[in-house]
Amino acid sequence: KIRVDHSGLGEAVELSAFHNSRGAAAGVLAEFSGSFQLRFSCPHWFVDRIGLSRSARLALHHRGRPLPCTSGVTLLPHSCQEKTYSLHLHSEGSTACRNVKLPLTWNSFSWTKTPIGPLKLCIQAESVNPSTLLGASSHVFFLRPWLVLSNAS
Repeated sequence: KIRVDHSGLGEAVELSAFHNSRGAAAGVLAEFSGSFQLRFSCPHWFVDRIGLSRSARLALHHRGRPLPCTSGVTLLPHSCQEKTYSLHLHSEGSTACRNVKLPLTWNSFSWTKTPIGPLKLCIQAESVNPSTLLGASSHVFFLRPWLVLSNAS
């Protein structure tokens, strides 16, 4: 049920979206955006950009349950910033888990014991331009390798 104000535009309604019955809920907004049009959007995403081999995959869990994920893009719950999640790395029958906090701007961390060896990673938070998303506002958290370049020898 969506309330429509006098201007014809509705308020955003917060919904919970599940990938399956065993998963955690992602936060989705439903907005009335014109005559007989609804826009569904997820305001927070987690994007894996570390370039793992095909035999390895990452999963982000909330309260012990996996969040909806497709092609390295995980949909996050409402109010996810500064909250702690469990990052799972699966590779060749082995799994490593580590708690991570989604930062307001960026954060780096070391993950020494994984099935593919030690990792140094960075989580960077960025806003997405609404014009690229049909007017929807979104915030994305990128997981990237932490790379430091130096001219010191």
